[in-house]
Amino acid sequence: MSRLHRNRARNTEHARSILDPLEYYRQIRRDCIIWNKKHYSGLRFHKRKDPWYKITSGKQYNYEERTMSWGQCVSYFRVPSQSSISVKKTTIVKMTRQKYNSLLIEAKINDWLKKNPRPIEYNPLQPDLFEAEFMLPWIVKHTEAREKIINFVNQIGNKVKVYARYKGDVGYPRKIMEFKSDHQKLMILDGAYANHLWSKSIQKGQRTANILAKINPDFIALKVVDGKQECILVPSLRLKEVA
Repeated sequence: MSRLHRNRARNTEHARSILDPLEYYRQIRRDCIIWNKKHYSGLRFHKRKDPWYKITSGKQYNYEERTMSWGQCVSYFRVPSQSSISVKKTTIVKMTRQKYNSLLIEAKINDWLKKNPRPIEYNPLQPDLFEAEFMLPWIVKHTEAREKIINFVNQIGNKVKVYARYKGDVGYPRKIMEFKSDHQKLMILDGAYANHLWSKSIQKGQRTANILAKINPDFIALKVVDGKQECILVPSLRLKEVA
């Protein structure tokens, strides 16, 4: 049967189901019963007794296969109910920025895994002879994608805060600006400040310090804060010589 004939037959069957409400109802009922048996089978001695049109709620179990630490296991496992899934999708929950970033990273990594699945399924009982040939390139690709996703999420979520100090101030009390972080360390491992040409955050802070020094002669220095990292920036020496 050609594709055209299959589409015509499918459209005719759909039209008949719409014209016959009873048949349409029976089809929906059969699909719901099959779906509930597949996803919510219930416990061994306590089967699911809810009607097919009612969404599941409370503690739900399903007889399925899962990968455990020791290998594959087929048993009755706890699964989230339909009502709990709906509540999670529609309820606004307060969370910290760190937790939100971790959830966003996990979701993006899962999307990447859907587009780039493992070439070989993990099975400790029957290891694959060509696992190294197929898995090593995938592991390298997965590591690079994970680092790129983490850097991207941190760049969106984290912001660099800039504080200014003028004559007569104690510390750095004046917050003048904030911008997105480039997710690079502000300091070198030996403890010395990083070169302003190496980090975009330092480079932007240095330009701001030079501009403030031109505008106000009472300006002393800037403090750039990126998470737990801090860096003090003073105007360049050329500006002082010109002034």
